[in-house]
Amino acid sequence: MAELADRRDEVLETFRREGMRQERAYLIECREGPLLVYVMDADDIDVAGAAYRASDLPVDRDHAQVMATVLEEAVAAELMYEAP
Repeated sequence: MAELADRRDEVLETFRREGMRQERAYLIECREGPLLVYVMDADDIDVAGAAYRASDLPVDRDHAQVMATVLEEAVAAELMYEAP
């Protein structure tokens, strides 16, 4: 995540391409180990995901490689509340 901060201009370009407004990443220490919570705000999350997967930007390829290395599995989450 620190590398993404160092590559801010590249991140902003990928945001522009994806229609992403904001991303936040939280690392929560749990008894079972660390939990990464990644929050994304986009015009259309499906369009943003497709643009990310199809991206030829080095920052996106590097990010995908790191995430594939460090993440074990996604967990199901139930949306409990949402306001405009």
